[in-house]
Amino acid sequence: MTAYRLVFEGLDTARIRPEDVEQPAPLAWFRVTYVDASYEASAVHVYGHHEQVSERPWLATHESIAAAVAFCDSLPRVDGSGDYDWSEGSVVTSPSA
Repeated sequence: MTAYRLVFEGLDTARIRPEDVEQPAPLAWFRVTYVDASYEASAVHVYGHHEQVSERPWLATHESIAAAVAFCDSLPRVDGSGDYDWSEGSVVTSPSA
């Protein structure tokens, strides 16, 4: 099982990276759509990393945050830069493996 650092920026956007890697760039970005008036995800869109939001490539859509985290196990690790604060957020473990 892979441990990831997941940091939300607001209610519907999050960035994720492996917990054991000191890379500044996110592995991927999540855009979460919720079921009406709840915190239950109805869709989690996964995008690759790019500094410009409009340049982030769409990679997949999943039905839950857990499924999107498991999808990250299949992504190649990225080398990138950026000024991101990784001290906040939660450590989540991929349910796959």
